[in-house]
Amino acid sequence: MASTPSRFLLAVALVMAAVLIGGGANTCHAARRLDELPPLPQVPGVPKLPMPELPNLPVPVPKLPMPQVPTLPVPPVPELPKLPVPPVPQVPTLPQLPGVPGVPLPSAAVP
Repeated sequence: MASTPSRFLLAVALVMAAVLIGGGANTCHAARRLDELPPLPQVPGVPKLPMPELPNLPVPVPKLPMPQVPTLPVPPVPELPKLPVPPVPQVPTLPQLPGVPGVPLPSAAVP
C-alpha cells in the first residue's frame, strides 16, 4: 500500500500532467490572446469601463538634459605585505629499478 506522501506526489504529478496537456503551458500568451478577442457585448446592469485619454505627445520627443555624473576620488589600494615563503625541499632521485627477466613464451601451434 502506498504511503500518504507518495499518494500526494502522484496526485500532484497527475494534476500537472493534465494542466500541461490541456494547454495550461501557454498561459504566457494570455494577454495577447485577450487582446485579439472581439469586444464583448454590453451586459445589462454592468457599466462599461471608460477608456483613459492619452495626452498628445509631440512627434519628435525632446531630449531631456541629463545631469553630469560626479567624479569621485579613487582611494589608493593598499599593498599586501610580502609573506615569507619556506624553501621547497628537493625530491631525491629514485634508484634504477632492476630489470625484469624476460619470460619465454611457448610457441603456439596455429592451425
